Amino acid sequence: MAISKESILSATNGGYAVFRHFLRSSFTKPGKAFKNPFYNDSRASCYIYRDRKSGIFKFKDFGDTGFSGDCFFFVGKIFNLVCDDSKDFQRILEIIDHELCLNLADTATKTMRIIRDNNGAVIRATQIPSIHDGFETAEHLGPIQTKLFSARELSYWNQFGIRQELLEKFGVVSISTYQGVSKTGSKYELAGSDDEPIFGYQTRRYTKLYRPFSKLRFLYAGEKTEHYVFGMEHLPLRGDIVFITGGEKDVLSLTAHGFNAICLNSETAHLPKNLLRGLGYRFRHVVLIYDVDETGLTAMKKHVSECKEFRIKSLRLPLSGDKSNKDISDF
Repeated sequence: MAISKESILSATNGGYAVFRHFLRSSFTKPGKAFKNPFYNDSRASCYIYRDRKSGIFKFKDFGDTGFSGDCFFFVGKIFNLVCDDSKDFQRILEIIDHELCLNLADTATKTMRIIRDNNGAVIRATQIPSIHDGFETAEHLGPIQTKLFSARELSYWNQFGIRQELLEKFGVVSISTYQGVSKTGSKYELAGSDDEPIFGYQTRRYTKLYRPFSKLRFLYAGEKTEHYVFGMEHLPLRGDIVFITGGEKDVLSLTAHGFNAICLNSETAHLPKNLLRGLGYRFRHVVLIYDVDETGLTAMKKHVSECKEFRIKSLRLPLSGDKSNKDISDF
């Protein structure tokens, strides 16, 4: 049985069970006010109510009308997903299905990445992205060719405490060849090797190529999106601290050492308000931990200043700021 909006609503009493699951003790019963979990709400002005026209339950904040919608809108806010985007909406359905153990997607489990807690219970399941999804022929030629990690490639990651199991969990691949087209229309080919490896961070719509020992370290293959957040699907539903760091390798390093972490496309990327609201709801502390160089320190100061309403913090690492001694992976 395929997951659909209608099947979710039918299995959750019009979305009521979804609100109960995610709000927990904050919400007691329909019609009773509670504080908005997405920001530091000073007055209880949020309500869950049954919409008379549609018959489904909805969420409304009379203190900030931007927070109004059904259970899908609410879960989208938590996980930084947009209901109007078809792929994001499918992910919202999958999250609800597995969070509430509705078992509406039994036929799709082979294409799902299952994340479990220490007791074996399913925490979250997300669609496993294909490395071939969303490619634009104007940017590359043919499929990206992947291969098994070599011993030297794994040694590179191991120096940061990152093991093969974690690379596979986060969908990181080793690339043997990449054929692309430059902005001028010229064709070129990159070949990965032990001396100059090419790794790929896979997303639903494009793959970000990482070449740690090359002059041009990053390339993109596919449809680059504005809402790129690496590591988001691997965060727990609730936690004490989540770090927003400078890059994918730093996310992996922090995760390998037991921390929760995500990154955007770069340190200078805009921090979406929806993302910060969702993280603020799920974690007690949201902390920036960028590179200890001029770009990273300037970006941290700017983000903290511009996002005061979300009370995010910054952590400066005790490093020199030199090229090989500036980020959390070096630390």
